Amino acid sequence: SPAQWRDGIVVIRIGVNSFGQQDSLARLAGDPRDPAVHAQIDRCIAAVRAAIERLRQGRPGLRMVLVGVFDNSQISEGLQRRYSRRALQSIGRALDRYDAALEAMVKTDPRLAFFDDRAWFAAHWGGRANDGTPAYRDVVLGGIRVGNTQGDAPCHAVLADGHAGTAWNGLWAQALVELMDRRFNAGITPIRDAELVPLV
Repeated sequence: SPAQWRDGIVVIRIGVNSFGQQDSLARLAGDPRDPAVHAQIDRCIAAVRAAIERLRQGRPGLRMVLVGVFDNSQISEGLQRRYSRRALQSIGRALDRYDAALEAMVKTDPRLAFFDDRAWFAAHWGGRANDGTPAYRDVVLGGIRVGNTQGDAPCHAVLADGHAGTAWNGLWAQALVELMDRRFNAGITPIRDAELVPLV
């Protein structure tokens, strides 16, 4: 109904399946200007713009969160690959181009917010050392240590199938609510760590 849409917030999150998988990252590691990967980045930027425009046709005041692209070289199969510092910087520069386009949209529209997915991950689990080797830290939730490791037990950030686990998704949702409350004054009840612990 119109009343529900008035209070609604849409989350737009695309890109990682188009240009953020291991084959694309390997190409970017060798050439940060790889034309095939950048063509996919351009298509995703255009798709986000088109989605915003289409949604606004029916609901001009609709608020939206644009989620930046994640760097899959930091998890799962990506951790099995040896990336040099230069290669990681090359990947980062290309992914930055996508995020910068989303941030530019947000700067000119108070009805939009940007969620920096890579910065969020780094704030929790850290990243690689200067030489490219893994240098991650654990996240502690109510006595549960959640590492940037892969498996189906609660102590792993990533599931065996490569998707984000319960702790990751809970913390991500927590940050998303904080962003919507801060940017849009959405009035959503914050998600507390005490709620996440029994879930994990």
